[in-house]
Amino acid sequence: MWTIVQAEGTRLLNEEPETAATSIAVQLGVEKPEAEKLLDGYLYPTLEEQAGVEYFGGDGLATALTSTAEFLESQGGIEALAGDGAYQEMPYGDTIEEVAR
Repeated sequence: MWTIVQAEGTRLLNEEPETAATSIAVQLGVEKPEAEKLLDGYLYPTLEEQAGVEYFGGDGLATALTSTAEFLESQGGIEALAGDGAYQEMPYGDTIEEVAR
């Protein structure tokens, strides 16, 4: 259900940005122009794009998780990396693909 709701939010951001900005402004308690500024410059990939190889359906997220963990370990932000394969198992691309259908 969460993925479906997020997909609708992404649709609004991509197809009805003014409506999305109004909703976000209300939620954040800011004026609409401020919300519009917050949204500028970001990408909002659709479910189908998220299920693709650049995100959850491929190595994109696992690579980002691994790189982030390695950086945090080098900076003392975490004590150790997770075991072999943990970061590759985290993204649930199959779930996103199912919802994207």
